[in-house]
Amino acid sequence: MNQIQSVFFIIFWIVAMLSWFFSIVEILSIHLFNELFFHIGIPIIRRFEHIPKQTYLIRLDTIYKSKKGKFRFITNSKCLFISRFSLLVRPCLIRGSVNWDVPHTETCAKVIGRAPLGLIIFFMSLSIGWTIGAINHGNLLVTILPWITLMPAFGIILFTAEKHRFDIMVNELRQIASEKHISKNHISKTVD
Repeated sequence: MNQIQSVFFIIFWIVAMLSWFFSIVEILSIHLFNELFFHIGIPIIRRFEHIPKQTYLIRLDTIYKSKKGKFRFITNSKCLFISRFSLLVRPCLIRGSVNWDVPHTETCAKVIGRAPLGLIIFFMSLSIGWTIGAINHGNLLVTILPWITLMPAFGIILFTAEKHRFDIMVNELRQIASEKHISKNHISKTVD
């Protein structure tokens, strides 16, 4: 391996390891509803939905749990949501935010779904580092292996299963926001 390839190989592996640790912090932070982590990440879903604005029944800083998701209203016009924790760890969790500050309407909300930044950087760095190392050894199959396995698998998980789960959670939020009264089974706990 020449010096330039060695330097890039090491750089991409270091970036991969750092992004792995960042992704752990990212996953823990979104489950704790740290608002900062709901604004970083790659927006992969951006659309307007007809979701009624609940201003008088929603309790701020309360976590509402549904079958698939957890929702937290941080203001009267903004809600953050994530899928519920599962024993089957799904590292590709799409986190969402809903904002009702859309002019001229009370029922239209801007919905944004973001992909996890740490894991995307991890898989890209790992694939590039792997490719640089494999090119040096001259093995074409090993060179293209991460590009035909890791990246498509990550994309399929992210854009099919998680997008479907995201759509279910948006519908659950619509149901919570449409209720005339918020039932006790939606309220999980009050966050201090």
